[in-house]
Amino acid sequence: MINKPSFICIPSQASEFDTTITSNSFSAKTMSKKKLISLLILPPILTMCWFWVQQTKPIVFSYQELQSFREPVLPLLDLIASGEGDYNSVNRGYAGDSKAGWPQRNLGKAISEMTVADVRAHQGGENASCWYKGTRGEANLYAVGRYQLIPCTLQLATMKIKDLDMNALYDKEMQDTLGVYLLLIKRPKIRDYLVGHDMNHRQAGQELAKEFASVPAQFSNGACERGQSYYCGKNGNAAHIELTDTNKVLREVRKNIQEDGSLIKLLGEKENIQAKIRRKWTQLTQGSKSRD
Repeated sequence: MINKPSFICIPSQASEFDTTITSNSFSAKTMSKKKLISLLILPPILTMCWFWVQQTKPIVFSYQELQSFREPVLPLLDLIASGEGDYNSVNRGYAGDSKAGWPQRNLGKAISEMTVADVRAHQGGENASCWYKGTRGEANLYAVGRYQLIPCTLQLATMKIKDLDMNALYDKEMQDTLGVYLLLIKRPKIRDYLVGHDMNHRQAGQELAKEFASVPAQFSNGACERGQSYYCGKNGNAAHIELTDTNKVLREVRKNIQEDGSLIKLLGEKENIQAKIRRKWTQLTQGSKSRD
């Protein structure tokens, strides 16, 4: 007996094969659609999330709150002052152009005996948008006081510090409080390092150099080298503080603030959810190893 080919199995096998192909094709198409949807939807979602996280609410401190942090940061304030000046130091646009006692001789009193409004009224500079009430001061003072606040910086401070009294004296208490403002509000990267939210010591030092011309840069900015003033060669600016002293005092103040704990607690109360997420992300990307 001759066995005939079993054609019955061929359609069956073909059918099974076709089904497998169809199934695989369906899966491939489904996966392709999923990938396509992901490619189309994920980027906008991630972009929206990124923009949402960037919407950090500016942290606002009252005058009294800033004043309360003077003691923990005092070593850093003293170091800065050693290169910047004293409570009655001024210049009119060029470092060293107004010798000690210039305000007394030319304006009748030291700036520490004037009100904040009086000091602002005496400031000038080239930027008309920073003149007090739109009028350039006849004395044309530029950098004033222990921390050498220039017109735009002092103007911004009076706007940003909640309940600052323009009729209060520009005395030791006021100037030190403004110094705290410069460190904790105007330069948030310094604040983040000091409270332990950021481990990048050199970045904090660089921000310090950007704020105070007498503080040495931690790394080159293209025009000025490490150890020089961030503003070297401009209007007589030069670094008058050693890098080793800067780094030592930054660590000391960081330790003071973390041991005190009150600033860290207050920041936690003032931060919005976006700021907390950004901070956590920074800590994760930097790792636990300090960059001091």
